[in-house]
Amino acid sequence: MANEIKKNNNVIPNENTGSVPSKNYFSLLADKYSKASHILYIALLVCFVFTLVFNSKILTYNNFSYLFKDLNAAAEIASGNYNSISYANDKLRTTKAFRGGIVTASTTDMAIYNATGKKSLHINENFVLPEIAVSQKYAIIYDQGGNNYSIYNSFARVHNAKTPHSISNVTVADNGWYAIVSKDNEHTTAVYLYDDDFNLRNSYLFATKYVFSISINATGNRIAIICAEASPNGDGYLTSVIICDPGKDSSRAEISLGKGIPFGSSFTDNEMLNVVCSDALYVLSENNGEIKNKYEFEKKNANKMSVGSAGCAIAFSDNKGKVSTTLLVFNANGDAIYSGVIDGGISDMEYIEGSVFVTRSDTVTKIDIKSGKLTEIQTYEKGTDIIVYDENNILLCCQTKAKYIKF
Repeated sequence: MANEIKKNNNVIPNENTGSVPSKNYFSLLADKYSKASHILYIALLVCFVFTLVFNSKILTYNNFSYLFKDLNAAAEIASGNYNSISYANDKLRTTKAFRGGIVTASTTDMAIYNATGKKSLHINENFVLPEIAVSQKYAIIYDQGGNNYSIYNSFARVHNAKTPHSISNVTVADNGWYAIVSKDNEHTTAVYLYDDDFNLRNSYLFATKYVFSISINATGNRIAIICAEASPNGDGYLTSVIICDPGKDSSRAEISLGKGIPFGSSFTDNEMLNVVCSDALYVLSENNGEIKNKYEFEKKNANKMSVGSAGCAIAFSDNKGKVSTTLLVFNANGDAIYSGVIDGGISDMEYIEGSVFVTRSDTVTKIDIKSGKLTEIQTYEKGTDIIVYDENNILLCCQTKAKYIKF
């Protein structure tokens, strides 16, 4: 046949003529792919057997059931198609955002509602002073000053434990690692760090220091412990920050911040650590603790704070003949991006990038950071907690219900 090259009885197409290959060519090609598929099937079988042998303890029916239910709950999208969520009246009730919905705890019970307002879990539990720590993976409810804590996903309690000494604070990261601030018989403060399988990984013990705040970044590879101790000269306190790598014995950095009392802290999206003290806002590198920025408060009386991944908002009370509040907002680098005065005191405050939401008596106010515009909505109820979905949608949590509000 003209313009064709023969090799091993297969007709190979000439590049110039584009001749069609013979049936034997396709047969040999199919045979090669068939052998490759058999090898992949064998590899899959080996992997499956390996998984069963080394993970037999956790591959249970209940765990698979938990997994699929939890994935389904996490996939719910907030639609704003409900006006409110009702629950029992309790002055000590606390509520936090959790996976697009909320988790709430009172002195007698706890409940989780998904993003559509549907109750996914309710358990009768007794708390003297309930507090909640949340992340994308877990919600932890604990009794502040008590010994018990419980860990939940969207629909079930996955772990509960009792500490030997009272709990003063809990924080949890998005990867599931969590830290409990407590004490022991020989130390004023002890911080116990656990992984997402509830195994103790580190114990940070302090003989003279008191832990005021603790943060874990989103990936769980940094933990910051903010402490204060009495000055040896008797002239106030000395505040310091200890940055560690979870799972390692030695600290990454230890930094002195001066004599201000620490209020709160948070890792930011740009690998910084914001620490709010009574005297100043400090911005540190999460890698080596280097102080990148500092904003001094000039003896103002800070009374409310919202600190998170985008930066922080701090409210200062002014007592000059009338009650008013000065509001300062900082980005993640510690640069002041807003300053304004609000008439009257505030009950709660939440900051997200671009907006601050403030509750005052029976109103909620949205402050646009860029334009300075204030938008006020009458709520006819005093809100105790604010759940922010985005810059236009919030959930105002009161004693008896959580009300959906759209700006």
